[in-house]
Amino acid sequence: MIFQDLIQKKAESGKAYADLFRLIERIYNCEDISPEAYAHLTFASGLPVDMLLHVIKWFFIEQDVTYWNYSGRGMFMSGVPRPE
Repeated sequence: MIFQDLIQKKAESGKAYADLFRLIERIYNCEDISPEAYAHLTFASGLPVDMLLHVIKWFFIEQDVTYWNYSGRGMFMSGVPRPE
């Protein structure tokens, strides 16, 4: 469901999705994201951006617990569609 949501957002707006992808990369790299960083991002499709980013952060945490060497985090990130 998360990957499908991201695909819809990418199709809706490539530029906005590129910004969203950069935020996901920051979360992947264990950086904190402030609400101001994504306040400008709005999509008509799928989950709200704040909810999506929080869920993705939770998935990264879950993968860190399950796979201790970043492999799980990397597996999840490899499924995130890259911007063009």
